[in-house]
Amino acid sequence: MRNEGADIVQDITEESAEWKAKAKVAGAAAKDAAKAAYDELQQKTVACSKATDQAIRENPYWSVGAAFGAGCLLGFLLTRGGRDEE
Repeated sequence: MRNEGADIVQDITEESAEWKAKAKVAGAAAKDAAKAAYDELQQKTVACSKATDQAIRENPYWSVGAAFGAGCLLGFLLTRGGRDEE
């Protein structure tokens, strides 16, 4: 009985070491994938930011008008829901 218990403990110890190693490898792979996705997203964000900046500098009045119109529309839609109707 004592030998069986020791064998079970030994098997569990070996298996847990294997799972720990597999989890460590999977964690490292997930970390690398997340870092690559973050870097790609950051590059896309910078590119879009530069494109937006260029568009605003080329058409400043249109940009101000579009922002004003969007603000008015958003304000109208938000205040419309809070109105009390009697």
